[in-house]
Amino acid sequence: MATPLAAGQGRFEELAHRFGLPGERTLLPGPIWAAAIYAVTLVPVLVLLTAAWFQPFVPLGELMRDSLLVAEVSQDCCHIYYGAISNVGVLLWASAAAVLIFSALVVALIGGQENRHHIIQFFLAGGLTMLLCIDDFFLVHDIVLPKLGFSETLAYAVYATIAAIYVWYARREILAARWLMFLISVACLALSVKIDVFLNLDNDFRLLIEDGAKLMGIAAWLSFHAEAAACTIQRLCETGSTPAQQAGTR
Repeated sequence: MATPLAAGQGRFEELAHRFGLPGERTLLPGPIWAAAIYAVTLVPVLVLLTAAWFQPFVPLGELMRDSLLVAEVSQDCCHIYYGAISNVGVLLWASAAAVLIFSALVVALIGGQENRHHIIQFFLAGGLTMLLCIDDFFLVHDIVLPKLGFSETLAYAVYATIAAIYVWYARREILAARWLMFLISVACLALSVKIDVFLNLDNDFRLLIEDGAKLMGIAAWLSFHAEAAACTIQRLCETGSTPAQQAGTR
């Protein structure tokens, strides 16, 4: 049975229910669905990382690092598994961006003027996600910016600023959705950045933790926004009519 978002039993949920969403509520499925969402999101990533760590066939760095970086230093170029896990992350970024931008377009068709807050919300998240996808795919903060004379810290600062704007703008919707998944995503991505910037070590364990946390964060980001967007669209469809339906009643 569906239960209101942010209407759980904990103190945080109570605060979210009281202060985050005065008025309308989106509906989330119950605890069995929640357990399935967390399992489908996090377990495959953990299995993939565990398999990469324990498999004896390929050096871990050839799986975790970007395929172009591996090809540059490899004496046996090239193999299809180069950068396999890194490529999975890029695919997840692209999937999340597509979901968010498509959701913005769907909400616009449902009723653009009335729902422009959600349109801006989805476009902000989708734009940020697309930037992160492009950064990962083209190694913007790793290679492009340093070659142009800029520190990679600049990219982190820009992304953090856009992320802060998005979180502030969509704070009520985030609190109303599966906020723990969002928290997992942000925490994992922040851990990955912290290791990249501050931990000056070069070994397999550091690589596993940095890129593993990043992959976990991307998967959680996709899961959170896909479910939140679906619930938002469902609620808007249930509470209002489409522009075509409105025109037909005049």
